[in-house]
Amino acid sequence: MPWRLLGFIFFVGIVLVFSVFNWKNQCSVSFGFVTLEEVPVYLTVFASFLLGLVCSLPYTISARIKAARARSLTGSAQGAAKKKRPAKTGEGEEGRIDPSDGSYGID
Repeated sequence: MPWRLLGFIFFVGIVLVFSVFNWKNQCSVSFGFVTLEEVPVYLTVFASFLLGLVCSLPYTISARIKAARARSLTGSAQGAAKKKRPAKTGEGEEGRIDPSDGSYGID
């Protein structure tokens, strides 16, 4: 079942119901230098929502770019570190310290 399509249809239905119920509700919107008279309330709500999406878009894109860059740098740094440094004692199964014996590897 295409759940994304059903979710989209449900969302559009809610938007339609909201628009119909607020068809006659009107308000004035002032931008400081100009005032728009008799703007339907649903248009004001949707314009505010879209403006919020547009304002959050640069932050979302920059966060994804930073995460991708960190993943690529971390992956290449780990790969280079594994190739260059010798294995420490205690990293393998034979050198692993058993905490139940009480010594904890301290002499």
